[in-house]
Amino acid sequence: MRAHRECRFGDGRVRNKLSRTTRWRSMLIALMTAETSHTEAEPLLRVCRHLVITGLALAAIVTAASCAFAANSYDNCTGFVDTPDFIPKPGTWCLRQNLVTGITSGAAIWINADHVTIDCNGFALDNSVAGPGTGAAGVLSYGHSEITVRNCTIQGFAFGLSVIGGALAQGGHVIENNYLLRNRFGGISVEGYGSLIRGNIVVNTGGGTGANGASGISASGRVDVIDNIVDGVFGDNSLAAFQTLGIYYADAGSVNAVIGAKIEGNRVRNLTQKGELSERGDRGRGPRHIAA
Repeated sequence: MRAHRECRFGDGRVRNKLSRTTRWRSMLIALMTAETSHTEAEPLLRVCRHLVITGLALAAIVTAASCAFAANSYDNCTGFVDTPDFIPKPGTWCLRQNLVTGITSGAAIWINADHVTIDCNGFALDNSVAGPGTGAAGVLSYGHSEITVRNCTIQGFAFGLSVIGGALAQGGHVIENNYLLRNRFGGISVEGYGSLIRGNIVVNTGGGTGANGASGISASGRVDVIDNIVDGVFGDNSLAAFQTLGIYYADAGSVNAVIGAKIEGNRVRNLTQKGELSERGDRGRGPRHIAA
């Protein structure tokens, strides 16, 4: 992997730091091993010796940790997503840089296989330049099972992240540790039995052209929704009325009913309503421990 090569064959900055460390080590070792007849210098030499040993040990630890991080960051990646793309086969697909788009339809990452993991490694999918009229999704999957999306920042899409099981309610999805902001109609939408939405932050969702409603998180089909933050949901202010939903889960009469799902530890705030449509932190029917 590229990060591994940089570490092994020499990043200029690392090499320069090591060169400086080598020069200082040589100077200080010479100082410590030099013969002296001045007994008053011995305490100073002992202090120097201690400082050198400690400093060299710390330098070795930091260098090793930096190299290990660089080498391991992409070790599990099947491939990389550098431009808007379809994911055609199982595996872990990674971002290694921010992916900036201006698409108005389709998706930046369209998953077309089962058993796929999207790991953004902290990088962003950014569609902000498309404006409030975009109809595109950041990450999209329909009819596939065991889809995982993690460590992504997703912003400026109509729908930030949409993983839908389809007619067979394919499940086993995991959506975790993502940051979604300024998506126009919805932040996270997941459908599929045995799925999990955990540890995500969804901020300032709404404002799409003609949007009479928006939701931070939407779930259907026994999806656990745990320890997420939804902060700010609003509609198109040019409309007379719009409805905002913090966390929406399907009614019990739907095809993919929420039965036995766990929705807990979430925080929902700053939902803006207008007109007669209501503002709700959560919506639907399910087990008694469901809460916003």
